Amino acid sequence: MELYLKGIVHLRWLKVKNRRIQKLIIVKKKELSQLKVREINDDKVLKQALKLRQEVFIKEQKVPSDLEFDGKDKEAAQFVAQLAGKVVGTCRLFVKDKAGKLERMAVIKGSRRKGVGSALLNEVVKVAKKRNLSQLTIHAQLQVKDFYLNHGFEVISDQVFVEAGIKHVKMNMKL
Repeated sequence: MELYLKGIVHLRWLKVKNRRIQKLIIVKKKELSQLKVREINDDKVLKQALKLRQEVFIKEQKVPSDLEFDGKDKEAAQFVAQLAGKVVGTCRLFVKDKAGKLERMAVIKGSRRKGVGSALLNEVVKVAKKRNLSQLTIHAQLQVKDFYLNHGFEVISDQVFVEAGIKHVKMNMKL
């Protein structure tokens, strides 16, 4: 169990040999200021991003690996968020005509709710605007719909649909 206080301090319960031990971890503001978010063309970093997606989508959310790894990663612009050289967030962006489709947005469990997803999304929006895209769409998991709403996306249709066994809603952002 983790408890976050103002994004600076959180308490983490660890289980060691069937005993719970409380451990105080101080997350320094300086550490978060070292977060680097960028588009990548590096196969080594892409491998790390794919490993993160495997952890989040396949292991945590039980998405079948053949759905997660669809062979389209080389066709998309890939983005990562790195902290101390480690990939902690990733997503990909497909561009067709003047529209972009954001996919495979993932943040590793220990870095969630700390601004990593926001920084990643902000970078994608910035790049999309530089490329003169008119809009971004995403099939957002229902559980994170509010995250995208808070970042300027709108729900296109209230119709909930299932992809990879997970409920989604289609969202759009005009740029």
